[in-house]
Amino acid sequence: MEAPSGFANLDEPRPVLADLYFGGKKVGDVELTVRPGKVRFDDPEQAISLLPGILDPQQLLAELARELPANAALICSPMKTDECGRLSPAVAGIIFDEERFRIDLFVNPGLLAPTSLVPQDYLEAPSKAPSMVSSVGLTLSGSGGRTNYNIQNRTLLAAGNARVRSDSSYARGYGLVVDNLVAEVDARNLRYSAGMFWAPGIDLVGQPRIVGAGVATQFDTRTDKDLLEGTPLYLFLDRATRVDILVDGRLLDSRAYEAGNNLIDTTALPTGAYALVLRIHDTGGRTREERRFFARNAQVAPQGKPMLFAYAGMLANTRRHRPVSPSGTFYYQAGGAYRLSAGFAVDAAVVGTQRRSMVQLGGYHLGRTVRMRAAALLSTRGDTGALIQASSTGSGPLSLNVDLRRISSKDNRPLIPVPAYADGFSDGVLDRTRLGSGTYTQASGSIGYRIGQGYVGVTGAYRHDRGRRSDYSVGPSITLPVVQRSGLQLAFQADAQRSRSSTAAYVGFRLNAFAHGRSLIGNAGYASRRQDGERAQRMVGTIAGELYHQAADRSEWNATAAAERTVEDTNVRAGGSLYSRFGVSKGDVLHRFGDTAGTQYGVNIQAGLALSGTGAAFGGRELMQSALIASVAGDAKDAEFDLLINNMPKGRLRAGQQLPVYLPAYRRYDVRLRPVSGANASFDTQERSVTLFPGTVAALRWSVEEMVTVFGKVVDQSGAPIADARVETRHGIGESDSAGFFQVDLAKGDELLFTRSGGERCRVTPSNLQPKAGYAALGKVMC
Repeated sequence: MEAPSGFANLDEPRPVLADLYFGGKKVGDVELTVRPGKVRFDDPEQAISLLPGILDPQQLLAELARELPANAALICSPMKTDECGRLSPAVAGIIFDEERFRIDLFVNPGLLAPTSLVPQDYLEAPSKAPSMVSSVGLTLSGSGGRTNYNIQNRTLLAAGNARVRSDSSYARGYGLVVDNLVAEVDARNLRYSAGMFWAPGIDLVGQPRIVGAGVATQFDTRTDKDLLEGTPLYLFLDRATRVDILVDGRLLDSRAYEAGNNLIDTTALPTGAYALVLRIHDTGGRTREERRFFARNAQVAPQGKPMLFAYAGMLANTRRHRPVSPSGTFYYQAGGAYRLSAGFAVDAAVVGTQRRSMVQLGGYHLGRTVRMRAAALLSTRGDTGALIQASSTGSGPLSLNVDLRRISSKDNRPLIPVPAYADGFSDGVLDRTRLGSGTYTQASGSIGYRIGQGYVGVTGAYRHDRGRRSDYSVGPSITLPVVQRSGLQLAFQADAQRSRSSTAAYVGFRLNAFAHGRSLIGNAGYASRRQDGERAQRMVGTIAGELYHQAADRSEWNATAAAERTVEDTNVRAGGSLYSRFGVSKGDVLHRFGDTAGTQYGVNIQAGLALSGTGAAFGGRELMQSALIASVAGDAKDAEFDLLINNMPKGRLRAGQQLPVYLPAYRRYDVRLRPVSGANASFDTQERSVTLFPGTVAALRWSVEEMVTVFGKVVDQSGAPIADARVETRHGIGESDSAGFFQVDLAKGDELLFTRSGGERCRVTPSNLQPKAGYAALGKVMC
């Protein structure tokens, strides 16, 4: 069939210059050759160069080099909003709107590289200028006329990505003890350590302290480290849109994402394994949802990124009045971990001394309803070990937590000699009850079920060491709410416990009442206890009250008082705590009546010191490994500011003050000031970014100038008003009216620059300003 006379040229190919859209956004202009129903790119390579994140340009080039269907039937219009504007091509496809000279290009998601809102890079190392963060704590406790004390200190000396870390204590009966003293260097994805420190150890041996060196994979310096700990969630979007993340119907995050393969930002999601919903807001108000499974566990290697480690050195002991006590036992450890999929991970380690070598193989399963850990150990001397742990994810009413372990030691001695340790700020935590002295079997766990707001559960533990009697304890508990109102809770409680040497039971009620910084807690019931053949039973109860207050500068204090009647005795106690910019103080006292009469007390004081070449500060509410010192200078004495870190208020300060804030390390923070009240002031309102590593101290200073709004009348030498003159200062711009009156903001020392309509200028510096409520009258200003 031929075209009608005069229309034959419409069938001929013709050139068109069109706007190229990708993901709903214009990315450039392209030249096309168009004929009815068909479109060809004149320069497909140029079109591909305009597209972000193409994984296989050659495959895409082969597709765009041929003539493509125009798909005009899929053009959206005010009358057609459904089933339009979308394609799901095998490689690539287009929708060409000739009337608007627009061509939308669609590419198969498999050809697009994933993109992330969180930069997948490494934190920039802080300045190499030396700095120090130190925490000091004093603990006093006493009873019966005897007082114990312990002074703890943690100090980090840092320069850029390197640091020296020290934890020490001075305690009664121990003297000075150094818990660790180690130099560390972060080099992208590795951390090098040398000195005395706690090696990571393994499940069935524990965490040893060594004097030696080591190297391990680390993700702390990654900007996306929180993402790496969780299951990657990829979502393809054919255009920019907003995506909500919901868990159990609760909105946990909402962000806008660009078109393409997006790695969803999961940094706001909690640890655990659970199902979630991605709610995608499409154009026209439509939404669609996708269900995904997500798991986060910091102990498991990130998906696709193996973890490796190696440590060696001499085991270190703790001896009284000996700051450092290396032993004669050589220790080594090497291994790795790898995540096979979102729900499965494996690990292996070789550990040993000159007496024996061991290998441990383990794995994790991160399921929708349960998390499991299993490990097995075998040594060159025939020692064996096994571990099984299981815990529920909290996704249902049933809760489960089980730990089963067995160690068989041929000589009934610890597989690795276990060092003692002193109490301090160190992260080295030694659980001797789990490690045992040699051959042992241990089981502990709990199982419970939620019934509405109530809970029924059973808790138990079992321990048997070779050559000793077995110990066990087991007992049920139940909590059922009776009254649930705003500020008032009344619940029925009952529990019982049976162990090798005792039996105990309790039944009663518990009351919680709270409002406006005050709370009252009480319980009353009947309890019985039998131990070593002796039985005691009677009515028991507790009543406790607490007052709490938080000031505008985030200082907090609380005070508590209580009286308690137990099966054994009656006691009263009181306590309190204060959190301020100068540190943390806590104290409590308890007095018992009856046969066991006596008084006990405890006091704990903690504070920090941050020091750098540009500033120093003492105090701080939280004791973290890095610090920020904010200071405000200037003449605006009445101005008051909130210090916002990542848009969260961390304290309040005025001109002439400084505020130390201790923060977690390996983070980038955005910092700014927000005015609260006081005089009109000029200051830098822009956010400032700082990166903190352990031991880093960042000093930020703001200069605040008091502002005065001045008003007056500008006149010439003859006294005639100057109309329509531009009035400028460093901080403001104004204009005189037809009668010469003007108003403008200025700071101390500012001059007034007047520019007449004809271009003539004059400068005047006001003097002897006497502002009232932020305003000052200049009277007549001659120009």
